[in-house]
Amino acid sequence: MGAEAIRPQPAVLAGGTQWLLLAARTLYCLGCLTLPLLVVRASGITASDALFAMALLMAAAAVVGRGQLPKLHGLGVIVVAGAGYTVAALLSSLTLPADALIGSAFAAVKFFYLTAVWFALGIFVLPSFTHTVSAVSFWTLGCALSGLGGLAQTVIDPTVIPLTESIVGRAVGFTGHPNDLGASLGIALAPALALATGTALSRFRRLLTGACLTLVVTGLILSASASGIISAVAAVATWIVLTGRTRLGLILAGIGAAVLVAVGVLLETASVELSAVADLYALSEGGKGGTFAERIDTFVAAWEEISAQPLLGVGTVAGGRLTRVGLATHNVLLGAWFETGVLGMLSLLLILLAAFWISRRALQLAVDREVRNLVAALVGAEVAFSIYSMTAPGLYQRYGWISVALIFAMYNSLRLHYVTHSRWNNA
Repeated sequence: MGAEAIRPQPAVLAGGTQWLLLAARTLYCLGCLTLPLLVVRASGITASDALFAMALLMAAAAVVGRGQLPKLHGLGVIVVAGAGYTVAALLSSLTLPADALIGSAFAAVKFFYLTAVWFALGIFVLPSFTHTVSAVSFWTLGCALSGLGGLAQTVIDPTVIPLTESIVGRAVGFTGHPNDLGASLGIALAPALALATGTALSRFRRLLTGACLTLVVTGLILSASASGIISAVAAVATWIVLTGRTRLGLILAGIGAAVLVAVGVLLETASVELSAVADLYALSEGGKGGTFAERIDTFVAAWEEISAQPLLGVGTVAGGRLTRVGLATHNVLLGAWFETGVLGMLSLLLILLAAFWISRRALQLAVDREVRNLVAALVGAEVAFSIYSMTAPGLYQRYGWISVALIFAMYNSLRLHYVTHSRWNNA
């Protein structure tokens, strides 16, 4: 069966409704493009936040025009778990002062929007495999632009991008922080690799996807984010195993080894010390614990609070509530338990498990090679996000959750094809 055979087209809609859905899809893809560009914002609202919000309004208008809600398969668990986390966050924040309570309530509702509502939007506006490919393409293009920004900061000037500056020799791209650059590009690496190695590419698309892949890898290295690089390696390994591309895996392993040797040589001769690498397990020049030690300190501080009161947390905020060491918990599950209690932690765990269950179902339906190539890459991106989220306070980072949102959209489009063709064959 060819790739074209598994690309169902949405049902023909009334003229106005069809244009509303097209507008929502366009805004959604533009949101994916600007997703990694965190410094493109106004009054604290990023460009992607605004674009996704406008896409949601267009989609809601299309639903009203159509007169019925779309079927959102697999999203029930996410809705229940997201509501559970929101309730847990609100309950844990009741003891906070009035001004802090408002911010905590906003963060709790934001999480439900980020998961249940945003996932539903992706399912609705991306009803076919082709549409999902477009969204992934825009996402990886945005990551490539951020990687290009990181390259410009390194070879031209650290302040070449307004509102940003490289930190101790580490590029930040359009994210504002090297760890965000490394995480966003590490999560997007497997999808960028899948797009660049597709078999049905024109010469122009091959050049474009190859350039995007190169910039993603370049930005990832220049970020010097250990967590981002480890997550990226795990994602690519997952993609290779799920697609059976052993030969390509060996080639990539050889290239990776050569890059590591080259980076090691540069670190030995560089005039600027890359602190993320030098301080990962050691002490910095000022005597302060390195990155690894600081993260362990947040684990210990969070666990002390959890041990004292395991049922209710200390309340939540969008950036993560600070522990006694002055940093947010660098682990989303431990941080959820610390902030929202055991109910919040279990709700988040359920969301992660549901995401991987849907990934398994999508892989079972992806019988075509091209489709499996992209599905496996999105699963790899989920793995990268999961690993990174165990080392950073990334609960509200949409550049990580996009991998989950797109796998839900992919599963629904494949399920639509599977059910439609099964009914046709049995008729």
